[in-house]
Amino acid sequence: MPIYEIRPDRIAQDVRSMLASAEFPEELTTAVTQLINKRNIDNRRIVLKLETDGDRIYLDVDHIIPSPEVEQVQVEAKIHQGKIARVQSKGKDNRKFDITIKGNTKRQMHKRNAVLKVVSHLCESGISPEQIIDAIPEENGLFKIVEGKLNSKQFIDAVRKRIAYEGKESAPSHFFCEQDEHLIHWKGETYALTKEWGTNKPEVPCKDAKKAIELLIKNFPDKGIEFKISGQ
Repeated sequence: MPIYEIRPDRIAQDVRSMLASAEFPEELTTAVTQLINKRNIDNRRIVLKLETDGDRIYLDVDHIIPSPEVEQVQVEAKIHQGKIARVQSKGKDNRKFDITIKGNTKRQMHKRNAVLKVVSHLCESGISPEQIIDAIPEENGLFKIVEGKLNSKQFIDAVRKRIAYEGKESAPSHFFCEQDEHLIHWKGETYALTKEWGTNKPEVPCKDAKKAIELLIKNFPDKGIEFKISGQ
């Protein structure tokens, strides 16, 4: 079954709001201003007033916040932020992996899915989760572990209960536990592999997928695993 990933960079990030009224109480203005400052929300406030000219009635629309001068500064700032975001996105490591296991190759795999495939194969081949942890000594928190042989729902419920009592655990969504086949059962315990795999860049808070796979192949050379970066 394919593993689908949510790509935050493909979801609209801009939030905009517009308030229109005959007047704005001070409390509302203060609250909205604080929200804008904290959340960087594009907000406009427009005052609407009915005016008369003889027997004619018309609507006077006054754009009060932001003022034209402030709006121009905001536009220039957003253009600058957009340029920075484009430069940063170019620096991302978007490479995918080709994983071959006993002659069967799966191409163009996302990093997290590639690590999952390798780890799952190793465990099915008799390698314990503890041996995998020892093979990647620089990485902490590889697995979420729960006592008992659990299915996906039972595992997630157990983790949520632990979070409710202890409050110091990562959420189940950070681990491969949504599907039964992703869970690893070993000696009366259920393991779920972390999803937080990326590059070895210091500014990216993810584990180094490429290095992890290379270490696993090096430590378990007889398990028929081959790896390369897609397109190379």
